[in-house]
Amino acid sequence: MIERIVRDPSTHTCESLEDVTEKLNYFRQLSANGLHNLTEGEIDLLVKEFNTFFNLNLSFFADTYPTKLFRVTNNKLITGTNQYKLQNISNLIGPPEGVSGINRCNLKGESVFYAALDLKTALWETQPQKDDYITVSEWTIKPGQRLNNHFIFHPTDTNLSKESKQAYEAHLEAKKSLHPTLAPIFTETMKFFAEEFMKKVDEDKKINYLFSSIISSRLLQTKPDSNGFRIESISYPSIKLDHKVTNIAILNSLVLEKLDLKSVTIYTVMETNYDDALKDSLDFVKVSALQTFHKSFDFENNCIYYDLERELKDAIELHEKSERQ
Repeated sequence: MIERIVRDPSTHTCESLEDVTEKLNYFRQLSANGLHNLTEGEIDLLVKEFNTFFNLNLSFFADTYPTKLFRVTNNKLITGTNQYKLQNISNLIGPPEGVSGINRCNLKGESVFYAALDLKTALWETQPQKDDYITVSEWTIKPGQRLNNHFIFHPTDTNLSKESKQAYEAHLEAKKSLHPTLAPIFTETMKFFAEEFMKKVDEDKKINYLFSSIISSRLLQTKPDSNGFRIESISYPSIKLDHKVTNIAILNSLVLEKLDLKSVTIYTVMETNYDDALKDSLDFVKVSALQTFHKSFDFENNCIYYDLERELKDAIELHEKSERQ
């Protein structure tokens, strides 16, 4: 099989569509068989082979201005215990460099901020469990800011979310400017990328994120070019909600520069049911009646300010209401 897509970078000459597709199918089969079945040494060799093969830039980007972003933080994963409020704004964003494991849009150690465009998707993606104490943070893009976003979409199907449909339509326009021999290679490669970003991965077998994490790393972790341009985020269809809505992964170091933190709301999860039959329902999670909402932050000192008087008032009102029932 061929080693790389572009045979001669000096002339931008690519291998044939048939040979490129054969190699893509080879990677597909490895992915389908489960990368968790490979040894550490085999994974290292596969990473080198994968990076060698994709020797061209296939970013598909546009400015994006998300109206709202929602992120769910499970407090016990930060504090080590339930029922303890997060104190720092930095607790609400991605983990520091060197801490994270491999995930859909990052290699091990890379720092990425994951969020959803609506609260329902954020909860379904993170799936907090009964008695978990969670913090829901709501973010918006800062005035005058934008995100240089790479869109993950399938060139032929599964474009169910509004964002995927828009990316697909833009893709059709972009293809018109490609050389006739490159256009089908571009399409086949984007299909492969989409399949890897949209595949389901078990929590205990995250090495199966390998291909999408390599692609993401090449997009997000690359330094700005000579014009100062870089890809800052990747949006992709929600896997747990059948590609109908959109998630976004943002380079963590840019979050506080690009986004405004609007509010945090703290809940205790009382009941959950993540059965597929409830994907179109709002009944998959129930939270405590006592919810605390706050929107006062000190970014200079990395602090979340909680309105304790309001919390006490809400608790008293809830108690009085229960007494009357």
